[in-house]
Amino acid sequence: MTRILLVASVLYEAILNNCVVTLREIFYRDVALFRRQGIVDGIVDDIVATIGLRRADFHVCAAAKGLIASNALKVNLTNGDSLSISSATGKGFPDLASLQLLRRLADQFPAARIGVLVDADPSGIAILSAYAYGSKANRHSEQHSGLPLGDRIEYLGVKATEWSAVARYEDLLPLSPRDARLAKKMCADLANVNPTWRRELVHMLHLNRKAEIQILSGLLASADDGWPGCRANNDHLMGTTNHLVEFIVAKLNRPHVR
Repeated sequence: MTRILLVASVLYEAILNNCVVTLREIFYRDVALFRRQGIVDGIVDDIVATIGLRRADFHVCAAAKGLIASNALKVNLTNGDSLSISSATGKGFPDLASLQLLRRLADQFPAARIGVLVDADPSGIAILSAYAYGSKANRHSEQHSGLPLGDRIEYLGVKATEWSAVARYEDLLPLSPRDARLAKKMCADLANVNPTWRRELVHMLHLNRKAEIQILSGLLASADDGWPGCRANNDHLMGTTNHLVEFIVAKLNRPHVR
């Protein structure tokens, strides 16, 4: 009860002062009392759900996590066209703010393409699925309603079925027992939702391997291996960064594939 009263008092203070407080700040009000961040998060969500409002109505939010870069890169393609790239990342599994931002951008720019680049492992597919369909944990959350982007999401990679084109087998990592369990669970979840993503998971399980985005640093981009060359207007983009840029540009030059 003491924990609940302290959280409620902090929220009340934030409303009165018209300021925003983060969940992390509430936790540090009394670390010894709360012990774990998850306890604070649970109390706040219980209060919000009981009253039937949203966190924003109580002037409370999660600590900053996601990042965005706008007009970060302009790539000159070999055919004379140019491609402007903006990047947003949830730095792992997307938080509410990252999902809200992407939904706002998707609604404001209906013609914009939204590509997702994740690790070629079960967690990467889980992150991809969270952007497209939402997560089970937030299925009944009013705050997350309408945020999943569905068919707007383009799965750029890194794809397990393309490993032979971008990496050597010895550069791949073995699946952990947790990876295998998650992959099998998601295979069942995606069976009737997205067979293409399910095929990526099956490929990982078959080879018992996974790969991180960093594996693209070994990509030797050239017209011969299927990744068309490009010229970045930033002269300092060389080596491994250029490989990643060429990979993304080549993917975006192809028709929209979920």
